[in-house]
Amino acid sequence: MSETTQTIQISQHQVPIISDITFDEDSFAYRVARVNNKEVFYMLLKPRQNVEIAQMVFSIPIEFEYPGVFEHDNCFMIGREREDQTHCKQSRENGVTLIKVVPDNYNNEVKIIQLGSADTANWFTAPSLPGNFYNMTV
Repeated sequence: MSETTQTIQISQHQVPIISDITFDEDSFAYRVARVNNKEVFYMLLKPRQNVEIAQMVFSIPIEFEYPGVFEHDNCFMIGREREDQTHCKQSRENGVTLIKVVPDNYNNEVKIIQLGSADTANWFTAPSLPGNFYNMTV
């Protein structure tokens, strides 16, 4: 056994408190959907400035097949606590699939967001062509 000393840097930025911890092998930027798999969308929201959010509208990449539902029942935000999002509606406008989330309360902290349904039959289907990055807009 050996002993060593090393200088460490302490960040002056506020560190987010996330109540759920999962040990995933890939960071959010490198998570991939497998060809034709059923998927939910899972992302990290890190605001850069304080804003009041009345509604968040997520534009699902057109390459994903969407379920024939009007509402998703397994949408949530995780911060200090898990907050189920009861207003999680799916619609189609001008050929684009949208998911509109009306947060019950949002405090401008870092959040993990999941968009999906409890029933796997109502999950999104990943594209049949591998090797691309598909952007979701908010």
